[in-house]
Order: sequence, then C-alpha cells, then structure tokens
Amino acid sequence: MISGDKIKASSIISHAAPWLLGAGALILLAAGLLLATGNRCDENTSPPAAAPEQHITVASSQPTAASPQATEVADNQNSYAKKAPDFDIYNINGGRIRLKDYRGKVVMLDFWSVACGPCVESTAHYQGLWEKYRSRGLAVIGINLDSYPELVKRFIDRAHLTYPIGMATNEVMKNYGGMYTIPQSFLLDKNGNIFRHYNGWGALYAYQSERDIRRLLGLGQD
Repeated sequence: MISGDKIKASSIISHAAPWLLGAGALILLAAGLLLATGNRCDENTSPPAAAPEQHITVASSQPTAASPQATEVADNQNSYAKKAPDFDIYNINGGRIRLKDYRGKVVMLDFWSVACGPCVESTAHYQGLWEKYRSRGLAVIGINLDSYPELVKRFIDRAHLTYPIGMATNEVMKNYGGMYTIPQSFLLDKNGNIFRHYNGWGALYAYQSERDIRRLLGLGQD
C-alpha cells in the first residue's frame, strides 16, 4: 500500500521531469554553442602563417669598396692601354686638371668617394706620400666620383687634403676600366705609362704603393 506522501512525491517528480529534461537539453545546447564559438575565436585570433621570406637586392649608386690587389702592368697583360688615357677635368679648388701637364712626374691617380670608408683612409695616405715625395717629383691627383662638388669641397677642407682633386666624368671612368669598385689607383711613370693598378685598400696596399713610388723616383728602397 502506497502512502500519501509517496504519492505526492511521485506526482511532483512526474510533473517536473519534462522541465528537467528540457533544462538539460538547453544546457547541452548552450555548451555545444560555447565550444563551437570558442573554436571559431581560436581560429580567428591565431597569428597568420608567416609570409615567405623575401630577399631584396638593392642596386647601389656608388661603387663598392674592393679588397687590396695590386697588378703591375706589362706589355702582354693588361686590360688598359699602356699609356694612361689623358683627361681634362674640373678642379674642385678652381681651374682644370690636365693629365698631360704632369708629364715628367711620377703620378698617382686615385679614384675615390666621400661615402667610401677605405677611400677616406687612402686619401690620408696619399696626402702623406705627396708631402713626403713631391719635392722629388711625385704628383698625386684625386678623382672624385661623387655628384656634389660642394660636399666634396667641405670634406677636403676638413681632411686637409692639399693635392689636386677633380670631379670624374663618365668618359674618364670608362677609360680607366669603369670604376665598378673603389678605391682604385693607377701609378704612372714619368712618361705617362701605367706602371701599376691598385684595386682596393689595406696595409699591404699602402706599403706597396710607397715602394713603387720610390722605385719610379729612383730613390731605391728604405
């Protein structure tokens, strides 16, 4: 025999069951939506895949500095004319620089740029050589490859360069090999022939250039 309390409890459960089932379904549905939404947010907020690496080559407007290399010019092995090509260029300090006017002297032609670190070092070296040997017949001519004479003039004044320095022309650069690297220098004997071509800068380069100058001046070696 079932008591009244048990009947009452059974009645309550039977009436509440549909509501409990409905609530459970809603909870499950909400949980599913949260999981789905959570996955979508993870996808949207995750960092994008990295773009393929790009390698960009920038074409320099200036020649690049070269490693030291010195080549003595011989009749059967040189890419330049044995006779140094003549030129007539603007002198930054006024007037003109004509190579033919230096015949009878040992001449160092130095192609350089203000923006080239090794070039700056080589100009100081040539200033020293010029001061040391100009009374013995050495001439140094700087040929600058920059585009703005005013900036070059300011650099020359700060560096206390006193040997003649002119501005290169396309024709001069072409005649001396194109100037694809700098600094480059050419040592000419007293007859205007190219004795040696120096491509670059370094301690060996400085040592060799002074030895060659002394040789052409007839001073022997230290």
